[in-house]
Parts: sequence; structure tokens; C-alpha cells
Amino acid sequence: MEEILNEIDREDRDPRFEAYDCKWLQEFVEFTGPRNIGNDISEYDIFSKIIDDVIISLFVEETNRYYKQYIYKIGGVEYLKKFARSRKWTDVSHAEMKVFIGMLLDIGLVRLPDYDCYWSKDSMIFLKGFTSLMPRDMFLNILTFFHVANNENELPRDHPNYDPTYKISNLANGYHVYCDNYFTSPTLFQELASKQTGACGTLRVNRTCVPKEIKKAKLKKGDQLVVCRDDKLLYISWNDRRQVNLLTRIHNGSCFTK
Repeated sequence: MEEILNEIDREDRDPRFEAYDCKWLQEFVEFTGPRNIGNDISEYDIFSKIIDDVIISLFVEETNRYYKQYIYKIGGVEYLKKFARSRKWTDVSHAEMKVFIGMLLDIGLVRLPDYDCYWSKDSMIFLKGFTSLMPRDMFLNILTFFHVANNENELPRDHPNYDPTYKISNLANGYHVYCDNYFTSPTLFQELASKQTGACGTLRVNRTCVPKEIKKAKLKKGDQLVVCRDDKLLYISWNDRRQVNLLTRIHNGSCFTK
């Protein structure tokens, strides 16, 4: 705890203080995000600068490949169930993949109980945009087989060079990842750090390797926060309206303000 408190007042003692704990993060100078944005640029233009045609083509190639790998693995289309949705599969085009990604973003804005509801004809929830853009079965097929890496090139888990991030390795690592507690784990954050990718997120305390101080913390509103460091991993627990547990591999204690 004393080490953490020393970090918190370090800013007053060191004018060169940086909130990031890793040297490679302090020295990161790459320009990220969309460039040359004018006043008349649209949301789609910004999206296309981030998810460009090269990335869309990757989505298309690997998604179509994964469907073929799946069919080969089960022995052929004839081994699918009689009414399986995947019997209706057709290779995804570049334009269809863009529509699919756009629909995923819309689903994040318009929340319904399940995917089928977005194609419902019920007058209370009917969404013309969804029904006119893509048939439900096509959308669900793409969702089922969506991939960004070739499974055939993935090393087995017991291989010394196994890469837990292989399935997303074709996309842009080398940045900061912020995630919710479904993904956060000490092992993953250390692995990402070894690939110069920082990570920060809310934490489920039943994850492997979480310190006992964090696992046992039962905080009430007004209690002092619990802070614990394990090498470069920083754990913070506090109670605002409820207890929140945080794990970060990119910050030190001074960046936390209650």
C-alpha cells in the first residue's frame, strides 16, 4: 500500500511524471485515428478511415474461409441438419460485409431482446431499416462464421509459441485496449503487454491469479479503496454506488481519483 501511495504523490515530486507506468507507453508517438477531417465529413467517412477497405476485405476473406473449413470438418453440406440456417450460406461480398458491420453498430444503439426481434413485423418494434438491408438468415450466418484469422495457421495451446491473441492478430495491436469484465484477466493483460498492447478494464475477482486482497474485499460506501500491485499489474477496488473492481496494465496509482 505504501508503494501505491508513493505513486499517488509522485506527480508533485517529479515534473516529468507520466501516469502511464510502462516506458514504451510513455514514448509512444504514433499518430492514431482518422486524419484530415473537415467540417463536412460524414460519420461514414470517419468509419471508412478506421475500418478501411483492406480491413473489410480481411473480414470477407476469413469469414468465407471459416465457413468452408467448417463444412469440410463435418464432411460436407449434406451432413448439416435438414433445416440448418447454414444450408442457405452464400459467400459474403465486400458490400454485404459493410452492411453487416453497420447493422452491428445499429444493434448497439437500438437494444431488443434477441436478434430475431430486429426482423419482427410486429408494429410495436418493426424496424424497416433492418428488414430492407439484409435478410435475417444471412445476417445470422455471417455472425456465426465471422472471422479475422485463418484457423488452420493457429498453433495448439501446448505449443511453446502459442499466441492467445492469434484470432485478432491481423488487426491493429500496439494500442490501448479497454474492456469489460468478460474479457479482463491478469494472464491476458500480461500477454497483451508482451506484444506492446496496454489493457485496462473492470474485473471479475474469481479470475485466476487475482490477489487475495482484491478477492476478499467487501467494501461499503465510504470505505477506503483497496489497491494492490502485482508486478506491473495494478488492482483497484472501491465502492461508489456498488463495488467496482479494476485491473490495469498501463497505469500507476496516481491516475486514480475517487
